[in-house]
Amino acid sequence: MQSVLDIKRRIRSIKSTEKITRAMKMVAAAKLKSAESLVKESRPYSDTIKEVFANIMAHSDTIKHPLLEVREGNKACYVVITADRGLAGGFNTNIMRTTIDHSTKHDSVFLPIGKKGRDYLLFRGYNLLNKGYLAGDKPDVSLVQNVVLDLINRYEKEEFDIVYLVYSRYISPLSQVPQIQRILPAELANGNNIETKYAQHIYEPSADNLLDNLIPRYLISQVYKGLVENHAGELGARMTAMENATKNADEMIASLTLQYNRARQAAITQEITEIVGGAEALS
Repeated sequence: MQSVLDIKRRIRSIKSTEKITRAMKMVAAAKLKSAESLVKESRPYSDTIKEVFANIMAHSDTIKHPLLEVREGNKACYVVITADRGLAGGFNTNIMRTTIDHSTKHDSVFLPIGKKGRDYLLFRGYNLLNKGYLAGDKPDVSLVQNVVLDLINRYEKEEFDIVYLVYSRYISPLSQVPQIQRILPAELANGNNIETKYAQHIYEPSADNLLDNLIPRYLISQVYKGLVENHAGELGARMTAMENATKNADEMIASLTLQYNRARQAAITQEITEIVGGAEALS
């Protein structure tokens, strides 16, 4: 049985840990509010530009564009968005497992956005497109633009035949679901057969010229949406993980306090027994 002093030290240590986890939960909860607002703001734009893009494709049979050409090759690039920090339960691990399971179908190269994903891939010896990027404390549009322009340039040079975006879709603080979306060539719902709410339009300039500007905007909107969703999911997962850690610490403190009281009571009882025994020996 542990001594009273050892139990007291453990209680003090766990209380210190509990203060940290409680503080981290509060910080994550405060940041999550703004992250949720950003998710709500980004979804309509992302969905609308996707619908406009789909409308052009659905009503145009003659459009040919190098970024829309479906190739027969099996070289794939995975843009994997994770967090820069841990302490978020299985959030980052779930994303990476989903990515690796899907990538076995292809000759794959990876472009990580987020330190955790980059470290995961480097440690296991996977082929990286470059050193990757940090996700940062807030989603950065300029980062997304640099990533997309690099992907377009490499795709046109046929360094790979297909590009997937992997991120965690934010549903609630308790639920984040890993998503895999093909972004090059563009995947619109079930293939290119997507129904939109728009009637057929006449485009000026032509649909071909419009796509030259629309495709990069479409790609930026999808990658940025993934970064925003993933950021909110990370905060939600961290808040939940820290809340569970705080509850576990409370339970451990309660259990150790009970042990401490029992050990202290046993020590006092033993001292009284020794005193009584000594007094009887003297009489």
